[in-house]
Amino acid sequence: MKRIIAMVLGLSLLAAQACKDGGPEGPPPALPPEASMVADFSNFQNATPAPGIEASPGASSAGTNWIYSAATVLVWNTVLAVTLVAPVAAFRAAVGQTPTGENGAWVWRYTFMVGTVQHSARLEARPATGGIDWDMYISRTGGYTDFHWYEGFSRLDGTSGTWSLMLSPDQPARFLDIAWNRNATAATGDIKYTNVLTGSQDSGSYILQAITTGTFDASMELGRASTSNVTRIEWNRANKSGRVRDQAHFGDALWHCWDGSLNNLAC
Repeated sequence: MKRIIAMVLGLSLLAAQACKDGGPEGPPPALPPEASMVADFSNFQNATPAPGIEASPGASSAGTNWIYSAATVLVWNTVLAVTLVAPVAAFRAAVGQTPTGENGAWVWRYTFMVGTVQHSARLEARPATGGIDWDMYISRTGGYTDFHWYEGFSRLDGTSGTWSLMLSPDQPARFLDIAWNRNATAATGDIKYTNVLTGSQDSGSYILQAITTGTFDASMELGRASTSNVTRIEWNRANKSGRVRDQAHFGDALWHCWDGSLNNLAC
């Protein structure tokens, strides 16, 4: 009897070790949507504003409301695009890859390019209470190795989650927190970037983009911590009309609008 018990215990230990060395039970989780990390700035790109005209005293010149909004978005988009080029490229390249089970996690291993430089990624996913924990490690050929660039969490139903990103391999400090929500059925959602870099004058600054419903079915709010100023932009994704409110720029708390041709319009 003792011998049988010992054999059963031995088999149990082997099974436990096999489970530990392999992946979690069940199929691997779906990757969070790209919109969980990348905001949509397309409404302020590749558009041609109406040419400026000489305005009468007290009047706005044509297109200035849209131009200011587009310029504000462009500045933030450039900062994000440059800072997040490798993390975002790694995230996008994970789509279509097949993970393996390793040490209790699902692991995606693949290579991708940033410009002409090859990189490799290791994306790990582990079961967590109510969802999945994610960790991304990136290596650059001829450069850094296994830099833990970001981590995150997503709900099992894919409705919300978070990311926390480091600044860079040369400056391995926590830099950007992202919180996202989405309703796939209604095609709505939001994403918020918050600068959390210790010692930076921009720590606490944020960008919040939302896709909703109604006349203005998209919005962007940009808060700058150093000046406590908030820029609020709302627009219609179909006809391109919109409005902007910015106390520091306009000197008032009123909305300043543009029409579908991007010309200034009385609100």
